[in-house]
Amino acid sequence: MDNLLIMRELNGIPVLPREDMEAGQFDLTYCEDTEGNEVDCGSQDAAAEINIAPSFSHLTREFATGYYVVLRGTLERFGLYPKDVRIKVEASQMVTKLDGATVEANDRFSLISGAKIIIPPDPYPDRPEGFTYETAVPINDPKDTNDCLWEDTVITISHQLNPPAMKHVQPVGPAVLFGPYRNFFNRDITITLPYNSKKAGSGNVNVYIYNHVTEDWDSVDVEKVDQSAGLITFKTQVIGLFRAGVLIK
Repeated sequence: MDNLLIMRELNGIPVLPREDMEAGQFDLTYCEDTEGNEVDCGSQDAAAEINIAPSFSHLTREFATGYYVVLRGTLERFGLYPKDVRIKVEASQMVTKLDGATVEANDRFSLISGAKIIIPPDPYPDRPEGFTYETAVPINDPKDTNDCLWEDTVITISHQLNPPAMKHVQPVGPAVLFGPYRNFFNRDITITLPYNSKKAGSGNVNVYIYNHVTEDWDSVDVEKVDQSAGLITFKTQVIGLFRAGVLIK
């Protein structure tokens, strides 16, 4: 509520009484004359009718969850994780925006051995810093961006020992956390996850990423399944908590 009040004050927008907001009334309609002065909507001076409705009026929980996800990813850069999440970091490596890198959990005694992330190097090292007025080009193709990583970042691969339950999916592999949590990339990166092919059986194994808003797991398009090695590979532009599973029929 304080944010709603401050935003309106800063932008010179009429402020709703706190009582209205407490009652769930967030939208407001008012009128202005040609000079921008507020006037009665029924008067002859009314030149514009303005309707205000905050985008997240009825999505308070979802909006707060989005903030949580962003803050969690930031805090992970300092080695801080939620107290109720049991994390075992298996690999950690600084990856530069210029060179990219492959980070892999390669301890053969680990349950997430084989988990890997491949981050491509900067395809245009001189962009946009090297642009001049004459040489600058627009970025119109989302598959041909100036870079992949936004900045040099420590990438971690961890085993989450107490992952959220999969409601409609039978897990067939360990929950692997790639961090910083929900970090975005400008280009596709490639991730490989280990899974138990015996548990999967003849089922169609897929990859899922945890969704904090729905408190469930969303499917991710798979690129390759290596049944003999027990590895599944896919491309993505966001990292988080992944797990292989088979849809329950």
